[in-house]
Amino acid sequence: MEQMYEKGYMSSKPDSYIYNTVLNAWSKSGEPDAAIRAQVILTKMNYNSWTKPDVCTYTTVIDSLKNGGKYSAQRALQLLSYMQNEKNNVKPNTYTFTTIINVLAKSGEKDAGSKSMMILEYMMDLFRKGDDNCRPNILTCNAVIGCLSKGRGKQASLKIEEMLTRMKLPLEYNGFEVVPDNVTYNIAILFYCRQRTMPSITVAITLLQVMKNENITPSLNQYNAIIIALSKLQHDQSAQIADSLLQQMIVSFESRDEHAVEPDTISFNACMNAYSRLAGLESAHRVEELITQMHTLHQSQAYSNLKPNARSYAAVLQAWAHSGQRKTAAIRTEEIIMRMEELYEIGELEFPPDVYW
Repeated sequence: MEQMYEKGYMSSKPDSYIYNTVLNAWSKSGEPDAAIRAQVILTKMNYNSWTKPDVCTYTTVIDSLKNGGKYSAQRALQLLSYMQNEKNNVKPNTYTFTTIINVLAKSGEKDAGSKSMMILEYMMDLFRKGDDNCRPNILTCNAVIGCLSKGRGKQASLKIEEMLTRMKLPLEYNGFEVVPDNVTYNIAILFYCRQRTMPSITVAITLLQVMKNENITPSLNQYNAIIIALSKLQHDQSAQIADSLLQQMIVSFESRDEHAVEPDTISFNACMNAYSRLAGLESAHRVEELITQMHTLHQSQAYSNLKPNARSYAAVLQAWAHSGQRKTAAIRTEEIIMRMEELYEIGELEFPPDVYW
């Protein structure tokens, strides 16, 4: 089109809409050279005589950097500076800043979280000065929390707590007046689960209740993430807490609560794994009770994704191995393997016991 226009074969020149459409295609292509291609088009627009880049152009070029790369975050910030300079004078908007934060989140930079907070504060400063196009929204706040969630430890945890608090605060109290959504809490819950400490997982559990209080139904993945995190803790109360969460899910689901979440095989397996890591006969008995409960609920046909599998029985066997009851454990594990063989023969178990068992 450029060549045809320059040679006089076309009366209308390619405008910014055409260029932005091509940029958008490259940005969404997922190709490894998408950012380079986008930069070439931006350079052409800056030097041709018939069209100039606008805010959509720069934002889309920045978005092409989202697949990461060693200098992606640095380049995104350079583009922000370039679009705002005296020569170009293109004003960024909320989507521009949010896109930069998303690039930061995928950049792998150690200070990406702190940089995202600086951008957020800059947005708020522009908004307070009268630029309504720069007010942070839910996408911006979620991007910042996502960026902070790439970190670890107490500092990252405190920053995420600060974000969750400030989102709900009025503007006059240094807040953002943005209502958190399921994505907001999902990012936070997964972050706290990854910390693998009881205080962090306790915060994640608290967030489940906060979601319900705000009329947001937690997802199965959020419950399972917490139960799995508890199953990996070396804490004497982790199994009981996981069990309590699981039973709450069942009661809520069967009572058709408005925020009911249907547990699945993963929910039960994770809970049984938590008990199987504990020593003692009581834990082995509780795991046996849980797999019996699994069978009962599966047979009720009220649960669509709840059926004991090989991993379920592995947890039972491991619990008996840690029970401290050598003779009883030997007899019981042999009975369990025989039961597995029976279930496999009638099609109730996907895989038969193998050498591992």
